[in-house]
Amino acid sequence: MVAKKWRNDHPELAKERSKLNERKRCKRLEVREHKKKWKQDNKHLCYGAIRTQALAKSWSRRLSVKSQTWRTWTPMMTKLFCGDNVEVMRREVADNSVQLTVTSPPYDNLRKYNGFTWDFEAVARELYRVTKPGGVVVWVVADATVNGSETGTSFRQALYFKECGFNLHDTMIWNKGGFSAVGALQTRYAPVFEYMFVFVKGHLEVFNPIKDKPNKNAGKPLAGTIRNADGTRKPMSNQGKVLADFGQRYNIWQIGPQRQKGGHPAPFPEALAGDHILSWSNPGDTVLDPFLGSGTTGKMAAQLGRFFIGCDISPEYVEIARNRIGGSLDDGGSTSSVAA
Repeated sequence: MVAKKWRNDHPELAKERSKLNERKRCKRLEVREHKKKWKQDNKHLCYGAIRTQALAKSWSRRLSVKSQTWRTWTPMMTKLFCGDNVEVMRREVADNSVQLTVTSPPYDNLRKYNGFTWDFEAVARELYRVTKPGGVVVWVVADATVNGSETGTSFRQALYFKECGFNLHDTMIWNKGGFSAVGALQTRYAPVFEYMFVFVKGHLEVFNPIKDKPNKNAGKPLAGTIRNADGTRKPMSNQGKVLADFGQRYNIWQIGPQRQKGGHPAPFPEALAGDHILSWSNPGDTVLDPFLGSGTTGKMAAQLGRFFIGCDISPEYVEIARNRIGGSLDDGGSTSSVAA
């Protein structure tokens, strides 16, 4: 009654207040729709720029892939093996069964890995055999400096993967953002990156680009030209399209190294493994890591609803991985571990 009387006594002020309330309501709706559209455009992101635990849990609770549905994530979707990775893959992994491999092998003896050795060429051949057509291998490596020269081992490995039949889809860079490698700085700049070679078996089948790069001109229409082969220029095909708040990230990823007390000497960053899993696979796909280490790839595969197969020749590392991956599951269960 008081409000009604006030409106009757002050009709002009009441009209202005009504207009102001309407503008506020429209603004709220606009912001709500904008957030909804952004989430739809970036629905493959479980973390990264938004880092939402709720979305990550939704992946693990209920997964629908084609005609198959897993109601809950179970420990049996992860298999860990202790033994020589080549022998394990030959015995346990079927042909054309793995969608994605994310791994970082021990390279150039930069750090000691419990004194074990491995056969690179045999591993590369086995990875080609087990990878699905259209599947991906992400090979994260760097080179040591010996007698004043970098070894170039990473490039030789990349060329051998091509000899095996893989396509070198992309040479990505992991920028660690700080100096953490082994070596002196008296004669060269600090090495702060590693290569992330992305190999594809045939034609790429899965790519879920992560769009978390802020656009400084967000909300403005695109304008400009592109250069033709003959040097002339033509208007961009998407000219006039309004630029979104976030764009697709580049192939140089700046992610800090993993901090871990004890255990493995070179733990893999969870964000790096998770972003590759999101990019090159879908929920329900099989992810492999033949150099399991402390189990970071397996942990992120579990959280993102992928089947996982991991192996390592060191029983100590397999036990560390089993505890980490088991502890990351919603039900707190343990993984399936098999000795080779």
